[in-house]
Amino acid sequence: MQALLLTAVLFIFNPLQGISAEKFNFRRHGPDSTYFGNAVVSYTIKGKKTTIKNLLQTGGQNITALHLNVVGLIPKKNLVRVNFTNSLTHEVFDFIVADKGTTVIQHYKPTLTVEEEKKAVYMSTSLVNFYADNVRVEISIADEKHVTGKFSGEFISDNGTHVVIKAGSFDIPITVK
Repeated sequence: MQALLLTAVLFIFNPLQGISAEKFNFRRHGPDSTYFGNAVVSYTIKGKKTTIKNLLQTGGQNITALHLNVVGLIPKKNLVRVNFTNSLTHEVFDFIVADKGTTVIQHYKPTLTVEEEKKAVYMSTSLVNFYADNVRVEISIADEKHVTGKFSGEFISDNGTHVVIKAGSFDIPITVK
């Protein structure tokens, strides 16, 4: 009985644990799976293109596919933060860049500071952090309603592993005002 209760509690706190990707067609989106919402993100890693929106509707259920962690303008700094998670793969992207035009970030390493700094960080499906080695982020719109932009470049982990992200784009609403 205790094991059954523990399983139920764990399912409440992590409802997707133990549910296979095939059940929800995460790997092969057919007519029974549809993305919808007011945010869209697209990127290509190792030749695999990923395009997602806020919600995935499949099997009569709505599943959060794209979580907007922090998306907002940074007052008095002319910066914007775009931080989102692909909830299906657990990949996280975190950018702090100029609120218009192109920002090139090279050899970024996180520092302990209270000041906002320009950065580009990617956390992989295996939960490894990669930092911008040579990354371009272009913001075309950053207003009080949404942020639209493109990103691409090379990221490097602490152990020297490289990952190249191509053809990245986002059009997402502001979450912090």
